[in-house]
Amino acid sequence: LGCNMSLLSCFLLKEAHATAALAVDADHKILKAAEQISFGFGVKPVLMQKNFDDKDDWETSLVEFKPDIVFALNVLNWVRDKQRFLTFLGRFNEVIFEGHESFDIESERLRAVGFQTVDMISISERGRQIIHCKK
Repeated sequence: LGCNMSLLSCFLLKEAHATAALAVDADHKILKAAEQISFGFGVKPVLMQKNFDDKDDWETSLVEFKPDIVFALNVLNWVRDKQRFLTFLGRFNEVIFEGHESFDIESERLRAVGFQTVDMISISERGRQIIHCKK
């Protein structure tokens, strides 16, 4: 979610042999770049344009993909309705999440939407915690 140019999706398809990847972003130009990059890597993630601030139902089509794991890296900070987005993440069994707040704040948010296990697994290049969440 918030795939940018889909480099993570391309890596998972090419190097980790994922059977499918859904790359979602709000920006049409970014998705065009993602399409070109995935072509260069010889993989084909499903690219989908969704704005998490839309009033319309964007959740259903994403849930229907039935991902094993969801990556939401550097997304929540840019979404206006943070609770809606967090509730959406809570529909999945496993999430890798990068937030902007302290680990305590992010952990509390993630536990509030149903995650039992919330562990910091790394620090991003921007100094933010990467959090692994499981039901």
